[in-house]
Amino acid sequence: MRKTQALILMVLLFNCLLNTMVVRAEESNNQELQTEMVAPENTQNTNPYCIMSEEEFEFACKIVIGEAGNQDFMGKVLVLNCSINNAKELGISLMEEFTMKGRYSSVKNGNVYLMYTNADGKYVEEIVSADMITDEIKQAVETACSKDFTEELLKAAADQQGCSDEQYYVGGARFFYNPDAISKNRKAERENITLSFEYGDHVFYRVWD
Repeated sequence: MRKTQALILMVLLFNCLLNTMVVRAEESNNQELQTEMVAPENTQNTNPYCIMSEEEFEFACKIVIGEAGNQDFMGKVLVLNCSINNAKELGISLMEEFTMKGRYSSVKNGNVYLMYTNADGKYVEEIVSADMITDEIKQAVETACSKDFTEELLKAAADQQGCSDEQYYVGGARFFYNPDAISKNRKAERENITLSFEYGDHVFYRVWD
């Protein structure tokens, strides 16, 4: 199961990066490649799956740090895919999605927090600031905007389970959780989820039942 998911991710990511390289190669005929964060106006031409405003892009970067900062590149992408898919499903803006009450454990009072235990064993909540946003985080957000990788992974899980009900995968994953970072009651609520896939520390799914 995990080998199949890993292979699918590798193919999808390779194709995505290849397309990005082609676009950048064409642009280089007219100007030097830029190393700064792609501005939203440029993103509109290269990321058809999701177009973000400057405010949404920065907040998306912070969400990725707060929710998946310790995950690998694709782990970051998949988490943001869920945000985009849920906003699309509910017909709301990304900022409404990011700041929805109870949606993200890292978001409080309009800020995104890093929550961790420091070397002294003290629990820390640190506001994620703009200067924490690295090039890798920006690239993860751009990649998540370019394509939803979760639908194909859910479809692969459905095929392996013999599930043909499209409600479980069409439109991609909307929810994710870390089994090791939630209470027993919250974990029990998710034990009956029909279809999901695991990547990194997270479990991804579209429908609760």
